Amino acid sequence: MKEEAFSPKWLSPPGDTIADLMKERSVSLDSLASRLACQSFELQDMLVGETRLTTRLAGALAEHLGGSKEFWLRRDSLYWEDREKVDIESASTDWLQTLPIRDMRRWGWLGNASTKEEILSSCLAFFGVQDVLSWHLRYKSLLQKAAFRTSPTYSSASASVLAWLRQGEIQAERIHCAPWDPTGLERSLPALRKLTRQRLPSSFLPEITCICAANGVAFSLARCPSGCRASGAARFLGSGKASITLSFRYLTDDHFWFTLFHEIGHLLLHSDKSLFIEDGAAADLRESEANGFASCTLIPEELAEELPKIPTDRLSVRAFARRAGVSPGIVVGQLQHRKQLRHNELNMLKVHYTWGDCG
Repeated sequence: MKEEAFSPKWLSPPGDTIADLMKERSVSLDSLASRLACQSFELQDMLVGETRLTTRLAGALAEHLGGSKEFWLRRDSLYWEDREKVDIESASTDWLQTLPIRDMRRWGWLGNASTKEEILSSCLAFFGVQDVLSWHLRYKSLLQKAAFRTSPTYSSASASVLAWLRQGEIQAERIHCAPWDPTGLERSLPALRKLTRQRLPSSFLPEITCICAANGVAFSLARCPSGCRASGAARFLGSGKASITLSFRYLTDDHFWFTLFHEIGHLLLHSDKSLFIEDGAAADLRESEANGFASCTLIPEELAEELPKIPTDRLSVRAFARRAGVSPGIVVGQLQHRKQLRHNELNMLKVHYTWGDCG
């Protein structure tokens, strides 16, 4: 099925206009909520079209964002009229065209669905919603929380990204975890780093899962469907549970381990309930901080100053990796990132995986 950006013309809540004005004026969600004398969650519901505007809020919007009270009330009224006129069948067809159906079926995410009706039913069940309108309202809200919203991932194929996130969420729900324990997770970093010396995913993946679960983190792998360029995601699921989902996108040890520690960095440094998605584009300061956390975790501080000085030959890299207690591929990846090596140099020292290895 054809995949394209899902932007239903039949739904445009006042929140779309509010969000545009917030961005134009660099006003945060919490700041505007304070000005409007409402809770942040109430404003969030308004932005995604889940609640109606009151006369008081319409007047407050006019005062703080512009327009008139009548404009905002009319904008809200038209939106709710549009909701009642939605052509459900047409909307469902349009929605299915945005999803990576071929990959979702191939990887067993949709069961044995074959007809259009079965596929629609399976897709709704997969996302845990009753209808397309519910999907749009729920998952638009999720993307608005994502720290990757200024990167190419967000604008390219959001429905594919959401399908990948949902698969990771489904897998996370099956993992029993202890309560979220940031102190314990930080203490577990040396044990996780030691696993980088293991070559077989069948050996280190179960250990990662156990270590993470013991500290309140559900760790899972989910293949990226067509249109999704994410490497990893980190977020808090509620009830004292966090999740990390990796895509194994590049199937090399340097990228896998860096992404894992990058996402752990988000959980430890930025536990503000945001959704963080890593796609190679450092969207903000928090992405840079997570990159720095991953680099410092992989290469011990006492050796980090030596890294720019080591000879860039195979034997020297192997020797440094032994001293650092990490795989040679990780050292190669760091040297390539620092431009001490070209991206086609010493790649034979990286461990290359297949999805069969990761199963």
